[in-house]
Amino acid sequence: MVTQNTFLSRIRSAHVVPAVLVLGTLACLTPASSADAAAPSVPQNPMALYYLRPLGHAADPRQPLRLLTTTSRTGTTLYEFRDKRTGKTFRDGASILSDFTRLARAGKTRHLGASAYAVPAEFRGTATGTEKPIYLAAVQRKHAENLRAELRSWRSLLAASPRILSPDDLAPETVAAVDQRTKKITLRLTLTEAGAKKLGDFTAKHRKEVVAFVLDPGKPGSRVLLAPTIESPITSPELRISGGFETLAEAQKLATRINDYAQVNKRR
Repeated sequence: MVTQNTFLSRIRSAHVVPAVLVLGTLACLTPASSADAAAPSVPQNPMALYYLRPLGHAADPRQPLRLLTTTSRTGTTLYEFRDKRTGKTFRDGASILSDFTRLARAGKTRHLGASAYAVPAEFRGTATGTEKPIYLAAVQRKHAENLRAELRSWRSLLAASPRILSPDDLAPETVAAVDQRTKKITLRLTLTEAGAKKLGDFTAKHRKEVVAFVLDPGKPGSRVLLAPTIESPITSPELRISGGFETLAEAQKLATRINDYAQVNKRR
């Protein structure tokens, strides 16, 4: 793996970037489609690369959305999107769902000043494990509705973002390990010939624009793993992503899911 400085000429992350993305020999700091809704016998799509078209060109002041990042207590990157038209900020599905889960747990029993609140359809069965009403006070109800609006904004962003790559474009050879030089948890992906061509063609035409690796794109809790800005064409069939995982077990689980999905599609 090369040092991060050698890759900044190719692709870089927007704003604060503690994560690292390595594509081939180049290093970089760093609504679901029908294809995401897999048949019962086929694993669900675990990850996809999206072109965040609403963010526009990095130098275009007319772009409607701005990408912001912060760092969690565990060192992973958290992404937010600021809508310049409304002044409001929204996050990815995983962050939103985490907040609603805490709210729902606090509302499982009646408490002073609380009344029954019907769990929105977007959150049923995911945050509370039940479709029964929860009990929220006025301030909590307002927070719940804000979270619901956030989730709608996130879903709208994904719906407006073309998918560039999915596990269909990967060989079933994904490996997760700790990089011996950087000591970071790294996910190593190998693109198929068709996948490498897709990525090369796309990055050649979209310099200074933002893409995002999104985990579980077909679920309410979808999460942005990495969102770099394209600096120049990427032609290597090997991708390495590091800095977005809290544990090696988390990365290994994702690697297994990607390989299972890719293997099933290979047999089709």
